[in-house]
Amino acid sequence: NVQKSALWAMGEMTPKHLRNRSLQCLSGMGIGLLKRSYEQLDKRQGDVKRQAVEHLRDIGNRLHFLQSPLTPATIEQQIIASGACWCVVDYLQLCRGDRATDSRLEELDGIVAALTRIAQIHRCVLILISDMPKGGMNKRDIFDAFKGTSEIGFMADLAYTGEVIGDEKDAQEVTVEWRCLKNRHGSQKDLHTRFDRNTQRFYEHGATR
Repeated sequence: NVQKSALWAMGEMTPKHLRNRSLQCLSGMGIGLLKRSYEQLDKRQGDVKRQAVEHLRDIGNRLHFLQSPLTPATIEQQIIASGACWCVVDYLQLCRGDRATDSRLEELDGIVAALTRIAQIHRCVLILISDMPKGGMNKRDIFDAFKGTSEIGFMADLAYTGEVIGDEKDAQEVTVEWRCLKNRHGSQKDLHTRFDRNTQRFYEHGATR
């Protein structure tokens, strides 16, 4: 539905960085080419860049951003103001609770509980990105996998951990293994992907492009 909108709650990335990555994904071109003027590109590259910019402008009217500080209250306010049907929180450990507490664990549990309530009240699909503890990628226990909170294990309908395999310096592509820890509405299926840094796209491992 072209009328539906999304909210990206950015605890770390700037709108400029997100815009650049979006253009890479939409065009399939690296950031080096995208930074060149149209006069420095050949006709095909120029056409592809122009189409990507136009596409981004179109979806940009339905893509809203919220920058730090991130709290459940500020996220909820922006969901209401934008009418967002999807909300990405990037990332959970950069959020702060609406109420002061001496325990970071208690604070994170409260944040997850509050975001769950917000998603239910406003009928919004909520995507939480979480930092991982050391060694957490290999764990199959959902309550032990996510850093600082066990609430995700209770509230999540679908939960994956992603691990980069063999990340060589300056490599254009890396393997990313996604382990499914929970799927409330279906079977748990792991995903084997390759991530292309140049185009900011994931591809199924072994798939032809």
